[in-house]
Amino acid sequence: MATNIVFIVGGARSGKSTLAEELSAYLQGKKESLHYVATAQVTDDEMARRVKKHQKQRAHERDMWTTWEYPCNIHELATTFNQSHIVLMDCLTTLLANELFQTRKSREQVFQSIIYGVYVIAANVKTLIIVSNEILYQHVPQDSFVHKYCQLIGLIHQEIVRKAQCAIHVEAGIPILIKGNRYWKQFLNKRRLT
Repeated sequence: MATNIVFIVGGARSGKSTLAEELSAYLQGKKESLHYVATAQVTDDEMARRVKKHQKQRAHERDMWTTWEYPCNIHELATTFNQSHIVLMDCLTTLLANELFQTRKSREQVFQSIIYGVYVIAANVKTLIIVSNEILYQHVPQDSFVHKYCQLIGLIHQEIVRKAQCAIHVEAGIPILIKGNRYWKQFLNKRRLT
């Protein structure tokens, strides 16, 4: 059964965050407010530049975004939101890394925690847009931590997309609809024309 989740995935610097922000603005009506759940933590100069870039992009939208910095335990935010909110969570891969390194949860507990957080937020909002990185293109050794991380993010992606109303893959700035109906095609076609 489809939910109000929109899943956007792509490689690094593919344009997925920009697309997610544009989609949020597109979905926003007079009654809806925009909320940004930032899972990244500033750990170096490069990350600081990326965070500032995203903040600057959001500042140009017609209404201000409310930003929530939550590197872990996103379920704690669920009651903050209501059905007039459009929530953009960026990004799922960073959330997974944070949960694995900052909590004492097992991989199964991390999986359940993230899925629970996604679904409980989705249940409280008009639309939840989730941004994630596609990291499974490269071969990594079977017994490495990276391999286990890739397996886990792949399982999380599958679970979310299975329930999502829409899934979009962004490749070199071009969004490709992989799941969704005419409504989502209309948005993507309108975006290509501008």
